[in-house]
Amino acid sequence: MAICWLLNLPVELKAHAPAPDKKLSAEEISQKFDALDKELTDIRSKLNTLIKNSNSYATRLAKLETPGQSPGQSAPALEPLQKSVANMEANLASLRTDVTNLQSRLNVAEVRAHYADSINFEILSQLVILESRLVALSNSISESRTITQRDSSKPEASGQPVPFKERYLNALTLHQNNRNEEAIESFRKLIGEDRGHDLSDNAQYWIGECYYSMKQYQRAIAEFEKVSAFANTDKGDDAQFKIGLCYKQLGNLDRFRIEMQKLIDLYPQSEFVPNATQLIK
Repeated sequence: MAICWLLNLPVELKAHAPAPDKKLSAEEISQKFDALDKELTDIRSKLNTLIKNSNSYATRLAKLETPGQSPGQSAPALEPLQKSVANMEANLASLRTDVTNLQSRLNVAEVRAHYADSINFEILSQLVILESRLVALSNSISESRTITQRDSSKPEASGQPVPFKERYLNALTLHQNNRNEEAIESFRKLIGEDRGHDLSDNAQYWIGECYYSMKQYQRAIAEFEKVSAFANTDKGDDAQFKIGLCYKQLGNLDRFRIEMQKLIDLYPQSEFVPNATQLIK
């Protein structure tokens, strides 16, 4: 996933973005920043000292070169000062160059760190998204097994309407087989027939998952938001987590972080909190 994301970067960004140093850890990058900052501070301190000394020598020169005094009279006293000033001016020029070079190095290091952070965030996000998809599929299979085992002992009555749970399982199977539009239709029918059924909130959640699987993230958000309207739902944290991931997929990172923080605040005991916390650091 991360490789695909990098390949999709604009040509201009690829051309100018420096290659991240894969051998450096985050701690090592931080240490390099600290060293560069210290070096820059030392150079600036030396620069300030030289400027102060230069101003002092200039003042002394002005006093020595008094009006009416011939060049020959002042030359012996001025010569050492003039040499010192010349040396300081050379040092000043050298230090200014060092400051410019060091600032350039700092800028490059900052760009590299930001670039590396962006890649790390994208990789982490894609891993969480993949994990979420696997969890969703696992949960759907687990639900199917639980409901099937629970009702396996009940005899089927011929000529009777197909029970809610059986139709729910059929819709879930459609989703597992990527027949999402059919699954959405079936889930909607179930909710319309009996909104108070204990599986109706699950049906609403899986409608959101169907749209998410089809990458229709805006519609998925609208469906996941409806889950919380069901009384005593146990799918609230699942839906909230997926709302956050939808905004991530839409590229709205500010809203993504808001929704993940909302998950942490509303469902502190949720299994999704560790991932949400890591993603919004």
